[in-house]
Amino acid sequence: PTFYNKYEYMIGRGYQLVDLETFYVGGKRNFIGVFRKGSGKQTIKLYRSFSSLASGWNSLGKEGYRLVDVEYYKEGTSYPTYVAVFGAGTYGHALHQNSSWGDFTSQWGSLMDKGYHLVDFEKFKTPSGTTKYLGIYKKASGSYAFWHNTSWGFFNNKRVQHRNQGLNLVDYERFQ
Repeated sequence: PTFYNKYEYMIGRGYQLVDLETFYVGGKRNFIGVFRKGSGKQTIKLYRSFSSLASGWNSLGKEGYRLVDVEYYKEGTSYPTYVAVFGAGTYGHALHQNSSWGDFTSQWGSLMDKGYHLVDFEKFKTPSGTTKYLGIYKKASGSYAFWHNTSWGFFNNKRVQHRNQGLNLVDYERFQ
């Protein structure tokens, strides 16, 4: 069965996809998803460029959807794919893709000052070799943190520190 078949099965049993990852094992693309009990409309879309993702984000946003997760991958050398998970929502939202870490963190800081929380982050290389940083933001209140570390031990210590402050880890990205 395909991942989409499993997705349909889980949706039919009252679950929502909240995180999606894709990776290769033995030369074959695999997908893994985290589902949480919940209801409401949801859809998965494939886009072949950031501009088509942004267009879908705009049009689905007008229909009461919000982007909750996105994964980027490429097939071969020049076939980029964004897999986007949209769920029901009417809250303020933002989507940005930047070409430098400095631009990304500047955009994150600006949106944080306006009450937006980063809910998903992706770092990837395009087929041309350019590094990109993509963020999905949700207008929300309360405390939250975005943290980047260079070692597992340092990351885990920070995770425990945040947990002790009442913050829960909601997304994790590994990249090289």
